[in-house]
Parts: sequence; C-alpha cells; structure tokens
Amino acid sequence: RIEARMQAEALSSLEDIDLPAGESALPHCVTLYDPGWHQGVVGLVASRIRERVNRPVIAFADAGGGELKGSARSVPGVHIRDVLAAVAASAPELIGRYGGHAMAAGFRLEAAELDAFKEAMRVYGEETLNEERLRPELLIDADVPLGDYDIETAMAIQSLEPFGEGNPRPVLSFSD
Repeated sequence: RIEARMQAEALSSLEDIDLPAGESALPHCVTLYDPGWHQGVVGLVASRIRERVNRPVIAFADAGGGELKGSARSVPGVHIRDVLAAVAASAPELIGRYGGHAMAAGFRLEAAELDAFKEAMRVYGEETLNEERLRPELLIDADVPLGDYDIETAMAIQSLEPFGEGNPRPVLSFSD
C-alpha cells in the first residue's frame, strides 16, 4: 500500500515539475521528493517512474537530521553512478558519499540543497543526454510463427524465471 500510494504521488508530481520557460517536456533527469515518502520504498518508486518516463529518476525521502535519502534508477546507456560523480565533481558541496552501479545508486543530500541538486541534474541532463539517447528501444529476441507457440513453449520460457536485470524476460514477436 505504501509503494502504491508513493507511486501515485510521484506520478502526480510529474505534472508539477517546474520547467524552464518555453519547455514542455520532462527534464532529462527527473528528481522527485515528498516529505511523507518512506526511505525504504523510494528505490521502488524511482524504478517504477523510470519505467514510465524512460529517463533517469532520483526519488528522495526524509532521512532525519536535515538530510534526504536519495535513490537513483537509470536507463540503459546512462550510468547513474557516473552521473552522480559528474554532479559531485561540478558541485562538491551537494553530494558527499554516494555509491551504486550503472542502473542504481544511493546517497544522502542536505535537505537545504535539494533545489540546487535538481538544478545541477537538469543542467547535466541538458548537456549530456538527448531525446534520442532516452528513446526506449524495443529489442525482439525471436520472431515466432503463431503456429509454433504452444503451452510447452510457454512453460519452457517460464522455466527461465526469475527475470530481472541480468536475466531479462524474452520479448517475442508473433507472425502468421
């Protein structure tokens, strides 16, 4: 229930993102925060929103003591830990310690620095990412004639679970 509520709030907040004058598209890197969000769920929310908007997403929750906990999720071709490293290099006062890998990262941020961080991410996104790089790509694993797809094939594919980052769900194209 907490995740569903937070995800609904995050989707709603996408509509409220402050865009520079004359821009109508979401920024190339989306930063979201709500003071009521739970620290343990912001990674899931960032993941779900990233799936929806196909761009890096960082979601924050209060961590106490004037700090925010940030959880970042990325898209293929954009190494999110490297993004944080670039932002930290350009504005060392914003991010202290951070860690992660290509698709996910985590860090803490002083709550008072949230607006400066959002701006740094906006600038980074504008300078290094473009719409073509953020366009989702559908990769088809196999073209399967409809007559060849049966319950045995479906069960064989299901036996490959669990699907995830290192074992993606196969994408099939069906033809007559």
